[in-house]
Amino acid sequence: MAKPALTGGCLCGRIRYRAASWTHAVHCHCGMCRRVSGALFLTWVCLRTEDLAFTAEPAVHRSSETVTRAFCPACGSTLAMTYEDAGESAVSLGTLDDPDAVDAARNIFTDDRLRAARGFDATLPDVAGMEDPGAQS
Repeated sequence: MAKPALTGGCLCGRIRYRAASWTHAVHCHCGMCRRVSGALFLTWVCLRTEDLAFTAEPAVHRSSETVTRAFCPACGSTLAMTYEDAGESAVSLGTLDDPDAVDAARNIFTDDRLRAARGFDATLPDVAGMEDPGAQS
């Protein structure tokens, strides 16, 4: 079930976004998310691509055959990722105006989870690899 709109933006304020609705959030432990964030894992808020609107055009990097990642070209903030073939996107929870408005539903790519992140949100279900991009809580 879609949830109410969320807003957010980058560190420098150059790019803002609005997610008209969203479905769920996940803690992603894959190597690509760790590298793009510089953190142990990255928490994504999942939504339909058509529900995401930016106030300015972000820079985009193709990180795999099916995924592009959007970031601010001025400050480098990781803003979003898009599964192009699925019409699904996600925004980085840390860029939300109210990150506490969202609770993660599961951990994904737990086969790649680093030792330092083991036990974090242990009450959430673990998915060894990629979840279905359309999966909901």
